[in-house]
Amino acid sequence: MVKVNFHPCVPVPVSNRIADRLVVMLIMALCVTLADKASAAGKREIPSIEACRGLFESGNVDIRILALDQAMAHKMDAPEDLRQLLIKSLQDGNAGVRSVGATFIGRIKAKEAVKPLIDCLATADMDVAQYNGGFGLYTGWRADYWRADVITALGKLGPEAAAALPAVRSQLAHWVARGASEQRNRVIEASATFIGIMKDVDSGPSLIALFKDDSIRRHPKAAIARALGRIGGDEAIKLLADYAQRGVEGRSRAAAIDALSNFQSERVHDVLLSILRQSDSEEWILALAAQVAVRTETPGALPELLKLAEKHRNERDLCEGIAKAIKEYSGPHEDTVPILNALALHSSSDVPCAAIDSAKTLGQPGLEFIIRCLGHSDANVRGGAADAIGDIGSGETIPVLNEVLGTETNRYVRDDLLKAIAMIEKRCAQAQAEGGLGSGE
Repeated sequence: MVKVNFHPCVPVPVSNRIADRLVVMLIMALCVTLADKASAAGKREIPSIEACRGLFESGNVDIRILALDQAMAHKMDAPEDLRQLLIKSLQDGNAGVRSVGATFIGRIKAKEAVKPLIDCLATADMDVAQYNGGFGLYTGWRADYWRADVITALGKLGPEAAAALPAVRSQLAHWVARGASEQRNRVIEASATFIGIMKDVDSGPSLIALFKDDSIRRHPKAAIARALGRIGGDEAIKLLADYAQRGVEGRSRAAAIDALSNFQSERVHDVLLSILRQSDSEEWILALAAQVAVRTETPGALPELLKLAEKHRNERDLCEGIAKAIKEYSGPHEDTVPILNALALHSSSDVPCAAIDSAKTLGQPGLEFIIRCLGHSDANVRGGAADAIGDIGSGETIPVLNEVLGTETNRYVRDDLLKAIAMIEKRCAQAQAEGGLGSGE
C-alpha cells in the first residue's frame, strides 16, 4: 500500500493498481500546480464554503473527503456552515468520510454534534465500508476504525458528551465480545479513554475486568489504566498498584504508574518507593516513577532520587526524568540541591541542561545552582546556564555574569552571557520605569 496525505489527519490509503496510482499522481500534480499559482499570486486560493458543500454533495468518495479538508479553512469565517457540513458527513455511507468528519468535529469541538455522533455510532448497518464510485483510494478502508474516531471526537466535546455514555458502553461490550482484531483494540481504547474523561464510576467494574483480561493488547490496556486512574475506587487503586509494581508489559505498566498520580495513599507511596528501589527496571519506567513519586508527595522520595542520580550517571533518559521530577517538587527548595548537583555531573550535557531548566522554578537555591553551572566544563551547559539566568536573574546577577564574561573563551557562551546581561538590564529598566510612573501618580 502507498499513502498520500492530503491533510495531516486524513491518511489516504491507495491501492497498488496502476490506474489508481495514476489518478493519485494526477490529483497531486493538480494540487501542486494550484499551490504554485497561489504562491506566485502571493495568496492561498481556498474554495468557498459553498463550493466545498457543492463538491461534497456531488463528488465521489475521494472528492467528498477533500471537500471536508478544504472546508476546515473556514472554521473562523463560516463556523456554522462548516459544522453543518461536518455533521452531514456523519450520515455518509462511506466509513472514510465518517471517520474524517468525526475527526474534524472533535478538532473544532462542535458541541451541537453530540447527538449526531451518538446516532452515527448506533447505526448498525455501517459495519463495512462501501465503495461509492471513487477512484479506489478508499477501497478496503479499515471498516470499523470510524467507530473509534467517533468515540474519540465525543471525548473532545466536554461534559455535554456525557449523554453518549450508554452508547459507548454498548460499543465497548459489543467489541469485547468479538474476537481479537485491530478494530476491536481501537474501539476498546477509544471507549476506555472516553469513559475515563467522563469519570464514569458505573463503568469501573467492567474496566477492571478488562484490565485483567490477557487478550486485551497493550494500547487499549494502557487506556484502561488511565481511565481507572481518573475513576478511582479502592479496587482500582489496588489493581493499578499491583500492576505498577509487578507488571510485565512496559506500556501498560507505565500507564498504571502514571495513573497512580491521582491518588494519595500510603499504599501508593509504598509501591512507588518499591519501584524506585528496583534498579533492574527499565530506566524510562524508573524516570516515570520518579515523577509520579514527586507529584504525589511520596515521603522519602528525594533520597531515592539522589541514589538513582548518583548510581546511574550515564543513563540519560533516567536522569532527565529525575530532572523533570524535581521541577514539580513543592517542598523546601534547598532539599533538591544535592540531586541537582549529582545531575550536573552527568556525562551528557543534556542532563545538566535539564537540571538547569528545572532549577529555574526553585527560587534562590535553584539560582545558586545555575550560577555554579557557569563554571561547568561543558560549553553547552555554561551556555544553558547563561540563558537561564537571563530568564530569571535580577540586577544582582549582572556582576556575576560580567565576571564570568571576563574569563570565558568560548565565543558562543560569550554571546549567551551578553544576551543574558542585556535581558536583565532591559527587565530592570522596565521595572524602574513602571515604578516611576506609579510614584508619579
